[in-house]
Amino acid sequence: MACCVTAWAQPMNDTCDMAEVVTDGTTAFDTTLATTSGAGTHAINQDLWYEYTATCDGNLLIDLCGSGFDTKIAVWDGCPSSGGAELAYNDDSCGLQSAVSIVGALTGDTVYIQVGGYGSSSGSGVLNIECWVPPPPPIN
Repeated sequence: MACCVTAWAQPMNDTCDMAEVVTDGTTAFDTTLATTSGAGTHAINQDLWYEYTATCDGNLLIDLCGSGFDTKIAVWDGCPSSGGAELAYNDDSCGLQSAVSIVGALTGDTVYIQVGGYGSSSGSGVLNIECWVPPPPPIN
């Protein structure tokens, strides 16, 4: 009787140039089989990449709150390998999970979101994205 071997592959969005396109709302992810890209100076380990295009003129609220491990997050204006600059970074904001906000986003702006773990932390989680239009200032 033959035995079966299951080969597990790295996630498709394991590098920035293969970032998964996401929109407003919640996206489930799992970093368990991801590699570490080495992008940035914050040592985000076993990272995945997402591409998001703003759906409003306002603020982007991006978090990993509710994930099952100690997370880190960074947001870039392009892929680091192509000269993209880091716009925001966070390690712990909601417990051991991470959150960032980008103020002044314009409809159509594209950002790249790097999601991973602190140290050897990895696992399943949720990426939450909201494009929020702040209310106008009060009229005096």
